[in-house]
Amino acid sequence: SKIKAFVDSKINQLEASKGSLPELVKQLSAIENRRSNKPIVRFYEGNEGINSMLEEFLDTTEKIENPDEDSNKIFIAYSRDLQEKTVSEKERAYRRKIRNESGVKAVYLYTKESGELPVDESHIRIKVDKDKFPLQAHLAVFKDRIRMISYTKNSAILIVDPDFAETLRSLLRLAGEGAKLYNKN
Repeated sequence: SKIKAFVDSKINQLEASKGSLPELVKQLSAIENRRSNKPIVRFYEGNEGINSMLEEFLDTTEKIENPDEDSNKIFIAYSRDLQEKTVSEKERAYRRKIRNESGVKAVYLYTKESGELPVDESHIRIKVDKDKFPLQAHLAVFKDRIRMISYTKNSAILIVDPDFAETLRSLLRLAGEGAKLYNKN
C-alpha cells in the first residue's frame, strides 16, 4: 500500500539521518560555546581527521598584516624522530603542504636523534636535547587555536580559546629562549 511505502520511506530517511546526529550535536555545541565565551574543544582521529584538523587550525580569513609578529606565527614543539617513525612520508608531505600554503612563519622546537633541520626565512628551528627534554606529543599554537597531536595514538585535539592560546604561545617562546641558552652551553 502507498501509506506503508510512505511510512517505510520516512523511517529509512530518519535512520539515514541518525548517523549524522553526533556531528550535528558537536557543531551546535561549538556554536553555543562561541556565544558563551567558553573554549571550543574538538577531537580528531586517524590521518583523515588529523589532516582536517590541520586545515581548520590554519584557516584564517583575516589577512596577516605583519607575519614577523609573534601573534602571527605558529609556535610548534614536537619530536621529529617520533613523527618520522609513526607518520608516512605521504602524510607528512601533505601536512607540510598545508602549512606552507598558509604562508605563515613558524618557530619550531624539536628533538631529533641526529642532525639538525634547516632554518630559512619562514622556518626558525631550535633543536632541543631529546634525553633531557623529551617531546612525546606535537603541540602548536596559532592565533587563538591550539593543536595537540599524539602520533602514537593517531589522534588530535583542537582548542579554540584566546587565553589558552596566548599562554601556550608564551610558554613556547620561553622554552625557545631557554633552549637557545641551553644549546650555547
